[in-house]
Amino acid sequence: MLFRSFSINRANVLVDLKRFDEAERLIASVIALNPKNEHARFNQGLLRLRLGQWSSGWPLQEARVKKIKDKGWRIGGLQENLTERFHRGSRPKVLVYSEQGLGDVIQYSRFLSSPCWTLSELIVQVPKVLSEISVQNFPNLKITTDPGVLDQDFDIKISLLSLPAALGLQSEQDLYPQP
Repeated sequence: MLFRSFSINRANVLVDLKRFDEAERLIASVIALNPKNEHARFNQGLLRLRLGQWSSGWPLQEARVKKIKDKGWRIGGLQENLTERFHRGSRPKVLVYSEQGLGDVIQYSRFLSSPCWTLSELIVQVPKVLSEISVQNFPNLKITTDPGVLDQDFDIKISLLSLPAALGLQSEQDLYPQP
């Protein structure tokens, strides 16, 4: 266990040093020892995202869901490709909720600009401190700060951090399609 934690930390340092191939090999060796190591798979996902490998990076980042659920946190995670569901003709009621810290909420909010949201009734739950800026940046979305909204009925409940994988994004260009 200690070796695996040390190896992941070392891999993160290698990423900071831009020694990506070494970091990937080190993370892969940890996963080879324990394919169910969510922490290692999550870090492998982060590395791939940093390298622009979205198709493999986003699904690997979803490894955090099991780790977080094991801590007793409520989190939905990736259940299906949302864009496929929206194009089936229904107009689902969707809750996108904050999962992590303020920086993650700000960073991942860019995925709320996806055109697929026009095909749903979207409610976004954000921390109170981000309410005003969220309303300013997304005037067409319903924004709430009520954490109790997680207990209400929705067709889909998904964490903000799971959006890129659920939307099936393969690159930054997928987020802003050209006509």
